[in-house]
Amino acid sequence: MKTELSSQRLEELLDHVIAQVRDGREEMHAMAEAAHGEEAELQRRLDQLQHQLLRVADQVDRASREAYRSRHRLMLVNRDFSRFSEEEIRRAYHDAQEAQLELATQQERERLLRLQRDEQERTVRMVRQLAERADALVAQVSVALDFLQGNLEAMSEQLQDLRARQEMGRRVIASVEEERRRLAREIHDGPAQAIANLVFRAEICQRLAQALPGAAGTGQPAAGQDVAEKPAPGTEPGVAATLSAELGRIREGVQESLREIRTIISNLRPMALDDLGLVPAVRRFLEGVQTGSGGPEVDFHYDDEETRMEPEKEAALFRLVQEAVQNALRHARAQRIVVRLELTAGRVSLLVADDGIGFDWEAVQRRGGTYGLMHMRERVEWLQGSFQVESRPGRGTRIRVQIPVGRGGGT
Repeated sequence: MKTELSSQRLEELLDHVIAQVRDGREEMHAMAEAAHGEEAELQRRLDQLQHQLLRVADQVDRASREAYRSRHRLMLVNRDFSRFSEEEIRRAYHDAQEAQLELATQQERERLLRLQRDEQERTVRMVRQLAERADALVAQVSVALDFLQGNLEAMSEQLQDLRARQEMGRRVIASVEEERRRLAREIHDGPAQAIANLVFRAEICQRLAQALPGAAGTGQPAAGQDVAEKPAPGTEPGVAATLSAELGRIREGVQESLREIRTIISNLRPMALDDLGLVPAVRRFLEGVQTGSGGPEVDFHYDDEETRMEPEKEAALFRLVQEAVQNALRHARAQRIVVRLELTAGRVSLLVADDGIGFDWEAVQRRGGTYGLMHMRERVEWLQGSFQVESRPGRGTRIRVQIPVGRGGGT
């Protein structure tokens, strides 16, 4: 299902993204600072190892020279034992051995220190690269954050303009419905009442005419009987009879006009919509469709009759049902129409389906759509809802609408 985002929700998401980017930048900045601190500490240890290595190298050099002198003295002793005492010979061997051991010890220390230094250098390089990458990321995120913040004002203006257009759409719908309500009230209270009064007066005149001499047997024609039909044999049509017939025609014509006016009033603004709510108004409308069309079977399903919604939402949903059903009658040649209304979790769902001839919805959209369907979609979008049409030639049409609603007007 398509997700609909309001301008307010979009602005909240934008603020959330900026906050997340800002928090991420602060975290990366902290990581970069920690990496630089670690690099400094590792570099200090590396410097210490370098100094130790220099000292040990000097000790190795001295031990090497001492070992060389000890070996040279031992060589002299070995050439002529007779010239040296036993103690001098023993000391020469002992000094040569000690010098060689010291040299080996210092060389081993130097080797270990070099290994530690090389490992420390690799660690320092790795941490330095990590700190440099962290600095680069902080810089890039700062640029992105500056871009978002720099464009936030312009985007806020666009969002405000979007909200203003949506509000204007709602006001247009409300004003149109209010104008329909006013026209329906004026027609009902004006011409409709006047015509009803004329019908009543015509009936009185017809009864008076029937009471005149020569009017016997010339009452109002029965239902289905032609009022211009000649009277039965043995009666004379006289002036009174002619007057009665003409008044009957007037009454029938006025009654037909009154029915048409009442139909117009109902189409403009059904009284049940304001008095009883959406479900009763839709039910009466569909009953009129089924009675007047003489063909399609109309099924109406709903889950809640008493709950009232905002007046503009009820009016919009009624108009959507009205437009969709009339399209099915006029264009689809439908034999069966299904209307379903469901109110759940602050959202009302509407389905209008028919078994008519259908059409290629994608092709219609490419051509710019039809006025009726485009007007229905615009009405739904103004109310921040979703509008979906499913139709294929020969497979009927399904119109799905979802609109967020609150509770209004009580039950």
